[in-house]
Amino acid sequence: MAKILHVGGAIKSFSELVSFGHTVDTVQNGMIALSALSIHHYDTVIIEDELPLLTPAKLIYEINALSRRFPIIAIIRKDVRRNEILNDFDNDLFGWFEPKIGTTEQLSKLIDRAHEYHKFLK
Repeated sequence: MAKILHVGGAIKSFSELVSFGHTVDTVQNGMIALSALSIHHYDTVIIEDELPLLTPAKLIYEINALSRRFPIIAIIRKDVRRNEILNDFDNDLFGWFEPKIGTTEQLSKLIDRAHEYHKFLK
């Protein structure tokens, strides 16, 4: 299954994703995420809708500037952030998930599709 980098801290645990076979590393902000992406191999990046230091839009831009490509999934918890984040589909956002209306199984399936896409990019 997929090795995931989760960026943010509002969602404390993705233990349910681990039960679907995924591996999840969590970092608290975008600067640490960029460092982790330059050192480790990840199949998918999950970005929360509010981050310290870099906005989600800026982090998506910075990730896309890296030489390696990663499917990026946005976690949208607040309606106010939806439009800003969904505008990033033009900047290679792979997908989004809203915890208040979606299930962990749906998120896992989205991650599986992102993982397959990432294998295609290699």
